[in-house]
Amino acid sequence: MRALVPVLGLAVAVTSLAAPSALAKARSGVALPSATTNDTAYGSGAPILLTTSTPGPLTWNLAIASRCAAVRTLTGQQPAAGPLAITWDGLTDAGQPAPPGNYTLTLTGTNGSDSVNALTAYARVNAAPGSPADPCGPPDKFTITGAGFGHGVGMSQWGAYGMAQEGADASTIVSHYFTGSTVQPVQDDMNIRVNLLYHVANAKFRTEPLEAGGGAIELTIGPNVVLGGPGDTFTTELVPDGVRVIKTTNGAATDLGTAPKIGVRWAGTKTPGTAAGGATLLNITGPKGTLASPGHRYRFGSVEIVPFNGDTGRTLNVVNALRLHEEYLYGISEVTSAWPTAALQAQIIAARSYALSKIDAGVRKPCACHLDDGMGPYSDQTFTGWSKASAAKGDNWVAAVNGTLTSDTTGLALLDSTGKPIKAFYTASTGGLTTSSKDQWGGDLPYAQVVDDHWSLNAPNPDRSWTIPVTQAKMAQIFGVGQVTSVNITDRIGSGALKQVTATLPDGRTVTKGGTAFMSAIGAKSRYIQAVDGQMGTPLPTIASTVITPAVPATPDGAPGSTAPTTPVVVAAPTATVSLTAGPSASPKAGSSVVFSGAVSTGKKGLRIERQILENGVWHTKAKSKTKKKGAFSFTIKKAVPAGAVYQYRVVVFKKKQVLAVSESSTITVTP
Repeated sequence: MRALVPVLGLAVAVTSLAAPSALAKARSGVALPSATTNDTAYGSGAPILLTTSTPGPLTWNLAIASRCAAVRTLTGQQPAAGPLAITWDGLTDAGQPAPPGNYTLTLTGTNGSDSVNALTAYARVNAAPGSPADPCGPPDKFTITGAGFGHGVGMSQWGAYGMAQEGADASTIVSHYFTGSTVQPVQDDMNIRVNLLYHVANAKFRTEPLEAGGGAIELTIGPNVVLGGPGDTFTTELVPDGVRVIKTTNGAATDLGTAPKIGVRWAGTKTPGTAAGGATLLNITGPKGTLASPGHRYRFGSVEIVPFNGDTGRTLNVVNALRLHEEYLYGISEVTSAWPTAALQAQIIAARSYALSKIDAGVRKPCACHLDDGMGPYSDQTFTGWSKASAAKGDNWVAAVNGTLTSDTTGLALLDSTGKPIKAFYTASTGGLTTSSKDQWGGDLPYAQVVDDHWSLNAPNPDRSWTIPVTQAKMAQIFGVGQVTSVNITDRIGSGALKQVTATLPDGRTVTKGGTAFMSAIGAKSRYIQAVDGQMGTPLPTIASTVITPAVPATPDGAPGSTAPTTPVVVAAPTATVSLTAGPSASPKAGSSVVFSGAVSTGKKGLRIERQILENGVWHTKAKSKTKKKGAFSFTIKKAVPAGAVYQYRVVVFKKKQVLAVSESSTITVTP
């Protein structure tokens, strides 16, 4: 933990000492508690102070080294147990001021007959105008450490999981994350408009019966109503006077006519029109998809295909209108259905609240929708339709939705002090504290403030910590300079997320960059960047950890009845490896293409391979292919959007329906 300590009248930032080295851990010895150290500036006269405490008398040795040479050795004695403070005056053994650079401080010693486990800390002598250059030269690379995934505002999904594991119910979870809001029943039986396909050239669709007697479909084309069945495929396309519909049956095409917009209903819904029969799915996709691929199947509501006239010309929007109460929520796919019920219900309450706030805001003209399906221009909630309820443990999700219903027309939602549904933002995880809406976007929402989220830093969250290596060339490019000597975190927002980072150049000059721009440039999963080369810079804020009083007994992971997440991908033996690279750039410009390519180490042709994207902590398959000669594969994203977006991808290889290999993840950052 960092604090500010006075050194010769100056306030100097301090940083936590690292844990004992692996070599020291291997030996039995005395372990000293965590220590702190600070940075200084060349020529300032301010020393570097290392502080810790000892369990008893100590004869100590402090070895100070730059990246390329030993610089100074200090020795001393501590007569009794208590605080230990060691001051380095910044001079070398030769009595000369240590030049700018990064320094390693290694503390060892003896306590009677016992040796002391080595503690290694880091300090920096910063360059100043007129100071000499770092004799070790600029580093070859920088190591960025951080945590979390996403914007950090509102409810942390992994935090909700952790609270549920400790016994909190859904109401307790959402009330913790959304300060001052209340959980109350609210009318939610209205229809919500969800954009499924945004600004496409055409759309094709057909029905698939879920039960005997299903499959009927009704199209409204102007004044005409046309019926069809599961053997018919329909294609809509733009023509000068509206939208034309072509029906294909057994290879024969029929022009059904043209209208300003097209309505689609199907059997088994609440409003099937004349499409009588049993439960049915509508399978609909755009010009880049195929009806044979998984996903894009919808069980409820109706669909409207509407033209849009924009700056880039005329396109089509495909919108699913369905009841929010349960039909829409059955298709929300933000977290795995294997999570504890309380965490699922917390997600559902947040999703219902967010959707209600968008209904209150009205239909957005560009998409003809209240919100999109998570892949559209607004990046709203991930809505996958029938795929969610029909997937593994989908019955858990459906039951959780039903558990938040309070009547046939009402469900639990979060309301603000005026009784309106809140914009219940959520994020995959944080760095231990949530970020306020004001710090993230500029709008100060009373229910989106900084709160404790220490659960995000616990297992099994895969993003509780991460590391990003950045080459000297890349770092210099980020700051627009020739070389960078050091990088320091010089400002944070209230949650501890990065606000400003400063690079020091070999001649002592400094260049600053905003936290969001720096995060995007290095491809970080969040702004929760904790340190650069082990240096914390501006202290991380702290807040008292919230203690959960269980509403119901918590079930340990792995115990009977546990709903802890299962590992989504298990690699079968014998294992293989698969490479993954993104090109021609991992930072493509908005609108440009990205190609993911690699090869499976077995070199086998014909293996099934899937490209997956990480969305709110859950991997979703976006494309499938087969390996080619020598196990090679490639996937292409024709248009990377929007600018500023950060996406994480991986590929999974299957052999006879068993997972053979999983690649390391690859991050792309879309630049303007």
